[in-house]
Amino acid sequence: MKNPIAIIDLGTNTFHLMIINPQAANPYMPIYRQKEFVKLGEGGLAYILPVAFERGLQTMQHYAQLIAQYQITTVYAFATEGLRKATNSAQFIQAVSDICGIKIQCISGDAEALFIYHGICQAIKLPKQPVLMMDIGGGSVEFIIADQHQMYWKQSFRVGASVLKNLFHHTDPITTTQIAALNQHINTTLQPLWDACLPFQLHTLIGSSGTFDTIADMQMAINQQKRTPETITYNLTAAFVDQAFNQLTKSNLAQRLVIPGMEAQRADLIPASISLLQYVIKQLNIQHIIQSEYAIKEGVIWAVLYQPNLLQPNSNIFVNA
Repeated sequence: MKNPIAIIDLGTNTFHLMIINPQAANPYMPIYRQKEFVKLGEGGLAYILPVAFERGLQTMQHYAQLIAQYQITTVYAFATEGLRKATNSAQFIQAVSDICGIKIQCISGDAEALFIYHGICQAIKLPKQPVLMMDIGGGSVEFIIADQHQMYWKQSFRVGASVLKNLFHHTDPITTTQIAALNQHINTTLQPLWDACLPFQLHTLIGSSGTFDTIADMQMAINQQKRTPETITYNLTAAFVDQAFNQLTKSNLAQRLVIPGMEAQRADLIPASISLLQYVIKQLNIQHIIQSEYAIKEGVIWAVLYQPNLLQPNSNIFVNA
């Protein structure tokens, strides 16, 4: 495969475009990448609001233009929780096909966790002792337990940042009562995770996607560090996550927007998502936290290189929208 390929990740909060050369010395280093905060789940996951529908469609039209400029003929466009659950997702997928000529396929939560696992493994050599992986998306959160030899368990839960914000974050700042209700929901919903962790001594958490990226950027800002294209992992301290949790949950949107390292489009969602993260860390007594720049998109690259059959239209990783 000599020509570049395009990978589009249509998340509940963010649409990502990555263009890569599969034959490059490091195929995981993109030729081009872009992200747009579409926020499909703005009004909840049950239905894509017209304004979000239009934002998504405009973003896909822009991506289609970029793909044409690179003369790309192979495009993998995959959607996650936001399009798995919305009652009008089929209409959105059809509109993108008609207008942009891009076929979107919804992947299952199980497949999402599989790709996240393989993506993280391209950034981090897993240790001999099992670790917990966590990817916080807008609609769902994926957890994986694995070590350098194998993956033991994986599951996707509908407790993403947009979901938790819509359910619990109703005032600004979020109140302690709302956080307590969020924690109770998390404790009940994640019971399969608590059960899965029991046989293991899990001290390390590897986190990927927006919330972890933002917390890493905040810690780097305080430490006067700068991210480079080669920065694909970053060590977070549990003490800093504590500090960030207290700051983010006690501040309003205007205050969060001026926090060094804060990405403006994440400022409204992050009180709910860091509350989730903080609860998981405390519940499992996590000692070490590593942010991985690689996640689901890099997992798709892994499949392109090593398991192309996974990406065929008849693969069981896809679900009907």
